[in-house]
Amino acid sequence: EAIDANNLVEGSQLFLLFEGTPHDAIGYDDALVIGHRGASGYRPEHTLASYELAIEMGADYIEPDLVLTKDKRLVARHADDAIFVQSFEVKHLRRLDRMTDVRLVQLIGGSGAPWDLQSAGRPTTYEDMTTPRLLAKIAKYADGIGPSFTAWILPLDSDGNALPENTTSLVDDAHAEGLQVHPYTFRRENVFLPANYEDDPLGWFRLGLSTGIDGFFTDNPDLGVAATQPQ
Repeated sequence: EAIDANNLVEGSQLFLLFEGTPHDAIGYDDALVIGHRGASGYRPEHTLASYELAIEMGADYIEPDLVLTKDKRLVARHADDAIFVQSFEVKHLRRLDRMTDVRLVQLIGGSGAPWDLQSAGRPTTYEDMTTPRLLAKIAKYADGIGPSFTAWILPLDSDGNALPENTTSLVDDAHAEGLQVHPYTFRRENVFLPANYEDDPLGWFRLGLSTGIDGFFTDNPDLGVAATQPQ
């Protein structure tokens, strides 16, 4: 059914929707490929064409934004069965944890702090949320985290290179608390790639998987699926 754009107000959180075609991976058979707003590296984001292409490419999940209508209705297009609800804010997830059994993901920005905590005068930053103490608290209301990959899992060095030896303990620390880890966002364009992975996005995707993550957001689901296959 068509949605009247005039009845939409600024959006809220994100949904991960639609369990796609299994890709029978061997090397990383449990890794989730999350189509970031569909296949937005190829088609305009948040369009049916983008969602459909990501599904055809074998993405496990599609991520469309969730928007709030003027009459306070939450709307997501094509909401198929397996769902994660995720947010950068803490208060929303804590409330949802008391209301639903749907899996929840705490997003962790690359800098700054959750808006709801910041506006309430709380000193907690996103960096704080990557520590074992805060991860233990997150595990009480969420099922996973979605951190910025190059901020908190594999920071680039001063030359813009991604070196495996610089991998942090975040993935292991999160797993120790029973949290899944789905970092964002893997893309193919050189402007988004580390200096030592220019023109090699597939190698970059594979390096990401080698850190032990449970899945990742990508604008390029075909490369994401390919990265899960044996080399």
